[in-house]
Amino acid sequence: MSFVFYDTETTGSNTFYDQILQFAAIRTDDALKEIDRFEIRCRIQPHVLPAPGALLVTGVTLCQLSDPGLPSHFEMAAAIHAKLTEWSPAVFAGYNSLEFDEGLLRQAFYQSLLPVYLTNTGGSSRLDILQLALATNEFAPGLLKIPERDDGVPTFRLDRLAPANGFLHPNAHDAMADVEATVFLAKTVKEGAPWIWDHLLRMGQKAEALREAKASSVRLYTEFRFNKPNHWLVSAIDADPSNKGNVIAFNLAHDPAELLSVGDDSLRKWVLSKPKPLRTIKANSSPILLNIDMAQGRADIMKIGEGEIMRRAKALQESYELRHRLLKAYVETREVYEDSPHIEEQIYGGFPGSGDTALMREFHRSSWPARIEIASRFEDDRLRRIARRIVFNHRPDLFSEDMRQAFSKAIAQRWLAKEKVKWLTIEGALGEIEERREGCSYEQALSLEAMEAYFVDKRAWAEGQLAG
Repeated sequence: MSFVFYDTETTGSNTFYDQILQFAAIRTDDALKEIDRFEIRCRIQPHVLPAPGALLVTGVTLCQLSDPGLPSHFEMAAAIHAKLTEWSPAVFAGYNSLEFDEGLLRQAFYQSLLPVYLTNTGGSSRLDILQLALATNEFAPGLLKIPERDDGVPTFRLDRLAPANGFLHPNAHDAMADVEATVFLAKTVKEGAPWIWDHLLRMGQKAEALREAKASSVRLYTEFRFNKPNHWLVSAIDADPSNKGNVIAFNLAHDPAELLSVGDDSLRKWVLSKPKPLRTIKANSSPILLNIDMAQGRADIMKIGEGEIMRRAKALQESYELRHRLLKAYVETREVYEDSPHIEEQIYGGFPGSGDTALMREFHRSSWPARIEIASRFEDDRLRRIARRIVFNHRPDLFSEDMRQAFSKAIAQRWLAKEKVKWLTIEGALGEIEERREGCSYEQALSLEAMEAYFVDKRAWAEGQLAG
């Protein structure tokens, strides 16, 4: 199977409310030799505000944001989807892609009426090279040279890690240059620690990860938080009833025998204790699941002895009643989140029906006037709203004056929001500019000055919309 390494440069770090500005990808064969590459940029969407810090890092100029010679976000998303579909099935790999780039890519597809799960369906799977680097440093120390920040703390930033291991990276934060750096690190690990490479490749397949989680009564489950490993010896209880892609596992630092006579209320309190006695293994996030012999020197629980650990696991697996009660307590104590009213956060609110899926395809084949009519035929309210927003972004003249004013006011209200919101507001952007002025270079100061004028103009427009 081929590999597709990709990277994005974006308007900010919020995977729901920011957007991709540049996308780059390199397709390789199984030996990681390049077969093809693809790159595209786009304009900013009318309702999105760029984070000043993101513009400083990526070097994207204010002129580029609205360059009429660039594709729109909708056009870019369609081109990306077409290219990645052409290259599929494949292993889709990026650097911190599971936490960041994947979310932006899915959001781009969702907001463009395209199938969202391209990278992990139809025989494709995913691989995160940051996770690969962290696992390599933990389980094959010395293979990668880990640079340090000025304060002596190890850093896994791509623009520091790749050069430290021999990659020339003068164009860091350009999407294509970052893809090249990611391929370089992948080759380094594939050749130097093939067992880690093979394990994470396998765990990138949901079915394999689910199988691995339940293959043995004891698994070393490793998670990385702030680039530091947390090791847990766990024993699988069962699949999460509300998400079969997750496995609920028992932390064997606890003795299940002590829970056999505990009442339901006490069991629920125990489930909520810290550190979490039940761990959620997300099979769709390439979990690291290894044998118990890898826990020596890593998991503190090993001090009680492997025999005691195996006894605990056996006691759990032999008590169907306890596993059933634990799973019930987990479900009953799980935090329930209210549905968001914001369309961006509704991305995982269900799959489109077959009729809407057909309309999505028709939307992409049709003219702009026809797209307004198609928008009204979607059964899913999310898709109706997205379709109308797409048309407004490209052809506002096709709407009535009242509709145009309604769209413009909605954008203005978003930009001028006074309450705490998850997206960037104009006041938030101006505040960030003031913070970044301290200690900045002369060139950065000029850029920040231009950004300030940009956001002041945006504020004046928004205030005018609400005053009208």
